[in-house]
Amino acid sequence: MYVIHDMRGSLYIGRSDCLYDRFHAHYEYSHNQRLRRALRRPAGCIHFSWVLAHGEHQKALEQRLIRDLHPLCNHIRYTTTKEGSS
Repeated sequence: MYVIHDMRGSLYIGRSDCLYDRFHAHYEYSHNQRLRRALRRPAGCIHFSWVLAHGEHQKALEQRLIRDLHPLCNHIRYTTTKEGSS
């Protein structure tokens, strides 16, 4: 689970087994043009943060972070939660 951010805030939130490879894939080959542009022209320094999570916890954490942080370059947005979850 990782977050790419700069002075604008969260740019992208995602999951990967190999963070190093995933970051470079975003920078070099990403089909997400907004993210590729943001990485090549950052506002200040680019920061790459991660959290260790496994299985369903990882997916739930990703959805919650996307919903709460509103990353600029994620295509998928989560706006609500299932009843009973926070």
